[in-house]
Amino acid sequence: DAGNYDALLLNGQLDLTRGETGKAVAELEKLAKAYPQASRVYYQLALAYLVSGETSKGVNSLNQALDLDPDFAEANLVLAEVEIKNGDANSAAALLKQLIQRQPQMMQAHLALADAYRVQGNLDGALEIYRQLEKSFPQNPQIPLLEGATFAQQKNSGQARAEFNRALEISTNTLPALEQLVNLDLMEKKFADAIQLIQKEIEKNPAQAELQLLIAK
Repeated sequence: DAGNYDALLLNGQLDLTRGETGKAVAELEKLAKAYPQASRVYYQLALAYLVSGETSKGVNSLNQALDLDPDFAEANLVLAEVEIKNGDANSAAALLKQLIQRQPQMMQAHLALADAYRVQGNLDGALEIYRQLEKSFPQNPQIPLLEGATFAQQKNSGQARAEFNRALEISTNTLPALEQLVNLDLMEKKFADAIQLIQKEIEKNPAQAELQLLIAK
């Protein structure tokens, strides 16, 4: 019944959250046999397989979930992310474009498509996605951080630095953007500038121990 299904699915999710991957896989496999038309079971089973390193089984389970529910946004997104990691950026991009057509407000789908473009070498396409996202999420520091990384791929250190600085201004967690700026300084042999930048952040955030590690670079 529905109550038993929900309880069993929750148990599998909790096992996965606790790191009991083998137990989660076993329970979710049993649940998939008992409820073969439940797309969410196949999705959760796919996550368990992926966490345990069984990528092919994970992909198969994601495809089973999508056979039952082609509009299952999370399953589409995870499948695309797996394809990107496996180097199949073309398939991922095609999948993500379809997902975005159906759910244009899904920010993670746009970010994943930009990832696929970066793997393809379509850096201008990735930058265009980031620019569009900035209009809707102007205070999200992840976007200028990714823009900066993309400009760095293009060897455009000036624009990369500008975006990393912008991420630094709007982020409560300054470390990711700061590390990128320090890396730029080190690559350009601006060692004094790198140290000065880190020391400035230490003065603002003296309790952030990770900043001391950047000095060691």
